[in-house]
Amino acid sequence: MRFNNRKTLRWVFACSTCSLILVATTFILPIEDIAVFQNSWVFFWIFITNTGGTIGISLLLLMFSIVLVWNKELNNKLLKVVRWFLLLSFVVGGTALVNEFLLKEQLKIYRPSILLLEKEIGLNAEFFYAQENKSRRREYLNRYLSENNITEIEIDGKKVNNNTLKVWIKEAGYSFPSGHSVSAFLLATLLGYLLIIRLTTKYKWWIILLFFWAVTIASSRVILGVHSPVDVFLGALWGSVIGYAIILSNTFKRWFSVDETPMK
Repeated sequence: MRFNNRKTLRWVFACSTCSLILVATTFILPIEDIAVFQNSWVFFWIFITNTGGTIGISLLLLMFSIVLVWNKELNNKLLKVVRWFLLLSFVVGGTALVNEFLLKEQLKIYRPSILLLEKEIGLNAEFFYAQENKSRRREYLNRYLSENNITEIEIDGKKVNNNTLKVWIKEAGYSFPSGHSVSAFLLATLLGYLLIIRLTTKYKWWIILLFFWAVTIASSRVILGVHSPVDVFLGALWGSVIGYAIILSNTFKRWFSVDETPMK
């Protein structure tokens, strides 16, 4: 059994809507303490957030590229896998680059973690972001901590986990919108649609797993203190909108000559 395009789109839309509602709970749930202060959860949430980074996204794209084309009746399997991988990488990677180097650089919203360091240890957030690139900002922050002999940071009497602090140092870009959330929801939307259109309805349950992963990615950014709920919710919404725009415009067919007809 296979869905038609309209029914498939409705199913994906329902999943993404429920997922966005779950992401919206970051506005009301007190989840920041989970990884900022507690040793028992920090490694888990760092692992989750890394699956939404460049390497994690690339591995996910490769895996689903294989799933989308690996059929015993298809010839030139490797070539087709590479074709799908490059196509999806172009879409997701291009969106990530626009978000990182255009939207964020224009809006220049400071990260919650940097504002917190400004409040608690006197870091000058404006001077931090005046550094010319992320590498220089990381160097500046490490130097600031070293010169001021800051080895531990306490907030309201609770010690910030050292691994969380390492994430804060690494995440030296601007905050809004969350690139991890944009990429995760864009990927979930596109792959969810393609899995059913290209394969069969049994893959509709994979969509739930994809969007659950996207929700955990968005939540991890707030839990680790590197994004606000506004960053992740609007980032997730923006990624979903881009995904639907690509689907509805038949970009896969017109730009890349990719057949969306289900495989037999």
